[in-house]
Amino acid sequence: MTTLTVLPKMRAQSRRRVCVGCSVQIKGKIRRGKCEPCYRSRRGIPHRPSRHRVSPGELVLANIEVAPDGCWLYTGRVDREGYGKDPAVKGYSQQRAHRAAYVHAVGPLPRTVHLDHTCHSNDPTCPGGVTCKHRRCVNPAHLEPVSPRVNNERSNSRSAINARKTHCLNGHKFTPGDTRLRKRGGSTRRECRQCARDQQRERRRRRRQAQGD
Repeated sequence: MTTLTVLPKMRAQSRRRVCVGCSVQIKGKIRRGKCEPCYRSRRGIPHRPSRHRVSPGELVLANIEVAPDGCWLYTGRVDREGYGKDPAVKGYSQQRAHRAAYVHAVGPLPRTVHLDHTCHSNDPTCPGGVTCKHRRCVNPAHLEPVSPRVNNERSNSRSAINARKTHCLNGHKFTPGDTRLRKRGGSTRRECRQCARDQQRERRRRRRQAQGD
């Protein structure tokens, strides 16, 4: 008597569609054995880089508009502060567009280092703020790695404006011997010792005058 062996059914393997131009597995539309970018480049059709083959910095640099002053203005999305947002690419953490472009063109950058737009620092006519066009600049030549403190001191924020002051409200010059540093709420502010002495002298005068009356 002959015994028949029943073999388990094998799942049919799905045929992988691989581009003959770049050897990348194609998930979407295929044209004559090629992916969309390879097909367009073969026929001379301009296209933007494919997201599954490039980094966020390359996508940022592919969406720029060169200004007369040399700024590379990012034409993609911007956040509520006016800075460009890099496209979301799988495997990369999302960051601002100018930082992604700098990392792609120059190299890695520590998180503790900020990028200062020198094009804004060298333009005294720019008012700054959300409408500042320099915030959308992604030209690596216009970006300088600096510390967070230096980056803030070069800005037009309230703390930066106060840090650049050389005299107090009463005209006394800020000197190491006549300036007191006081921390309040996580921030450090300067106080004029001469103004404090004048206020204390005025309080004593009023106290003596009240006691004499």
